[in-house]
Amino acid sequence: MNKLHSHLVGKRIWLALSGGRDSLVMASVCLQLYAKGHLPFCPQFIHVNHGIQTANDAWAKQVSQWASDNGSQCVVIKAYVNGTDEQTARHARYAAIAQHINCHDIIMTAHHANDQSETLLMRLFTGTGVKGLSGMTSWSCHDIPININHSNQHNHSNQHNHSNQHQLPTSSIKPLTKPIYLWRPWLNISRDAINEHAHRHALPYINDPTNLTGTNVRSWLRRELLPIIEQRYPQVIGNITRLSDLMSDADAILQDVYHNDKEMMVNDCCVSATQLPYPNRYPNRYLAVDDLTTHRLITHRLTVDSQLELKKFGKLSGARQRSFLYHWLSEKDTLTPNKQRIDDILALAYRDDNDHQTQLPWQGATQHYVIRRYRHTLHRLDARWLNWLQTPINDKVFNEKMFICVPATDCTNVHAHTVHAHTKQTHTITLRKKPLNNKETLTWQLVLDLTAFTHQSGFTHKNIDKHIMQGDFYLCVRPLHKTDRLSIYQPSDTNIGKFTPPQFTPPQSGKKLQQSLGIASWLRQSVLLVEAQNVTDCHGNRQINAKTLPLWLICPWQQWALQSFLPKKGIKQTFILS
Repeated sequence: MNKLHSHLVGKRIWLALSGGRDSLVMASVCLQLYAKGHLPFCPQFIHVNHGIQTANDAWAKQVSQWASDNGSQCVVIKAYVNGTDEQTARHARYAAIAQHINCHDIIMTAHHANDQSETLLMRLFTGTGVKGLSGMTSWSCHDIPININHSNQHNHSNQHNHSNQHQLPTSSIKPLTKPIYLWRPWLNISRDAINEHAHRHALPYINDPTNLTGTNVRSWLRRELLPIIEQRYPQVIGNITRLSDLMSDADAILQDVYHNDKEMMVNDCCVSATQLPYPNRYPNRYLAVDDLTTHRLITHRLTVDSQLELKKFGKLSGARQRSFLYHWLSEKDTLTPNKQRIDDILALAYRDDNDHQTQLPWQGATQHYVIRRYRHTLHRLDARWLNWLQTPINDKVFNEKMFICVPATDCTNVHAHTVHAHTKQTHTITLRKKPLNNKETLTWQLVLDLTAFTHQSGFTHKNIDKHIMQGDFYLCVRPLHKTDRLSIYQPSDTNIGKFTPPQFTPPQSGKKLQQSLGIASWLRQSVLLVEAQNVTDCHGNRQINAKTLPLWLICPWQQWALQSFLPKKGIKQTFILS
């Protein structure tokens, strides 16, 4: 309590009450301590009815009755389990609770030292590292997957709880996950101590027969292996618990090293439920978004391309490189990569040929990445992002032509049209809008600053000798063709103390142009050209031989000016997750 006081203040605390011995003892202890004034809060009890066993409904009634008899109440909710194994049931249980409670609420569980020992042995037998040997942590934040479209209409509570105050409001923003704190205060308490309290107070706890008769690994450890080990080593539970604490400290140190290295070597390109036009170096922070009911919901940022600079990475020691890759792949996942996958990525990082087609997949519990290399950068690409990039650009974009009227300083006859550079500040073009997964849609938009085409911004005949873009013209977007020969504008460097006139790169086309610009192969289907075409001159006379002027070359996260008069803020890209 003293260590976590700052984390607990101002948050609602729930106790997951299954009705079994461990959780019922924890509920009993909380009620006793609260009644004596030794506990500053009394947690709200919540019970999940899985519906897997025929006795589940009776257990829900028994738990509710016990809470009522002790002057409290218990919220009962249903979980819909798609499977019968322990892990599936656990995920369904947490998802059901997260669906009912609010963001950043706290869930107390009664996991104890024996549970911790079983977890460590299971991981040790199946293969694990420092992070796995740290076991369950007493305090952690988890992004619990939920489906916000499924309201709590299936949740039911007992007769003492008819309030809807804890139900999650429907939102126009549909996050895939909800951040929830898990608190396990009894990881250093043995099962024997819990048993002693239950018998002393004659608690009517529920005996789940699957705990001892189940066929899963945990049941086998609890029923057969651990009793034999404890006969030979009576202190084994305490020793394993201390090992877990030591490994937890070691993992925390490695995490600090990883985040320090990441700040120096990694650039993350993210999309989120708010506009995020440029790469962001802090992708793991959550953004609060207002929904239609004025409640605050939290939506995640999705890192679609995490870019590792190999020149800096190569300066690390071999052990530090392996540790970095281990955390890089598992930073948002519960599963960790095996040694073979780490070795494969290291081989890709040290490759000295020009093959940019190698793809190394990594499938975690919640994340699916593809590791690719382009030049001196290693990319951790979200597989959903790669699939999204393969979808064609909206054909309507290429047929859309926008009228712009640009007056010149020496023209008095100015025609007003639908879109006028003086009256409309920006124009947005949706380039691609496709589902990123079965719940979210990613939209790629191009935002044009129309004030960039006024004479105040320098868009006049004084700046453009050959292409006088005054009067009315079309602004349009089209794919980059192999025959397009373009020169990229390179502004002068004003930091070297001597003026250098601006220059253009030599004209190039096709694959050579994209290679010169450093466009990775998986982005080349999304390279577009923004250009302008004269319709009338500044006096309103229709142009017979309309001139076409290329303005910008764009692809996700990058853009290049093709004319010297273009302002830096004349165009930007946005990626919106909805």
